[in-house]
Amino acid sequence: MMQSYKTDVLWDISDTGFHQLLIKVQVRNIRSLIICTVYRPPNIPVNRLDLSLTPAFIIASLMAKPIYILGDLNYNILKPEHSDGKTLLSLCNSYNLCQMVKTSTRVTNSTESLIDVILASNLQQVLETIV
Repeated sequence: MMQSYKTDVLWDISDTGFHQLLIKVQVRNIRSLIICTVYRPPNIPVNRLDLSLTPAFIIASLMAKPIYILGDLNYNILKPEHSDGKTLLSLCNSYNLCQMVKTSTRVTNSTESLIDVILASNLQQVLETIV
């Protein structure tokens, strides 16, 4: 059986400078959700996350749909004392987002970092899908 789904790109709230794309996805009769894919190049300032993602997140939140943010933000969550880690954790706390990735996503001989994210606005829906 083939699953049917419908997608709508939310161009009006996506930010190409921050490499951010928001898509509304509807699968069969299940409640639709919003997926935001994000890439922050290392040369983009840390404060750009707040300037770019927050307005889009607020508008998407008004659609009353679960939001999932996936991507590489180049903010090391394993070092929350650094400004990049603080910025991302502040965003998560402000908008009640839960980071689903809990282990290092980039490992070298001398370092480990967690720079890739899957942020969920509705953790209960994720758990229901897994179970």
